[in-house]
Order: sequence, then C-alpha cells, then structure tokens
Amino acid sequence: MAYGPGRSEKFHLESVNFTLQYFKSWVEGVQQQEMRELEVAGRAAVLESDSKYPGQCILAVEMTDYRLLLDGVYSSGSCDYPVKLAGELVPLLAAK
Repeated sequence: MAYGPGRSEKFHLESVNFTLQYFKSWVEGVQQQEMRELEVAGRAAVLESDSKYPGQCILAVEMTDYRLLLDGVYSSGSCDYPVKLAGELVPLLAAK
C-alpha cells in the first residue's frame, strides 16, 4: 500500500476481536519484544516492536467494539509511521 508521496509501505490493516490486555500478554510472553502503551487519536493503543528488526511493528488500537491492527514493515526503520497513519485512520473509522 502506498501512502503519501514516494512511500511504499508493506503492512496490513485489519479489525480483530482480541482485547488490548490479551495483546499485551502475548507481547510480554515473546522474548526480545518491546511494548509501549500509548494513545492514538484519544484511544488506548499498544505498540509492539523488536530492536533486531527496525521498522517491523504491530500496533493495536482500541475501537468501540473491535481493535484496529496495523502489522507491517516500515521503510523509515521506525514505528512512528504506523502511529501517525493510525492517528489519521481512527477518526475516519470511528465516524462510521
């Protein structure tokens, strides 16, 4: 999926029914994974990454009756991009 000028990111976006607590428990159970709790567009979120693979991230965002999941590899080598992208998508999806 291309998003923005000159970008070609590889990620998938899906709605999932597991809770953020379940996702956090999964991340905590995987060695070498880093987890950060944050807010995206005013909603609770959890970001999982691995310092061995810069730019490979999974972001789960709490929505009303599901969780939004962005899973991918980002060319910047940082997990800032999926957080920014989710910040733009969440208000659009919440309005539906």
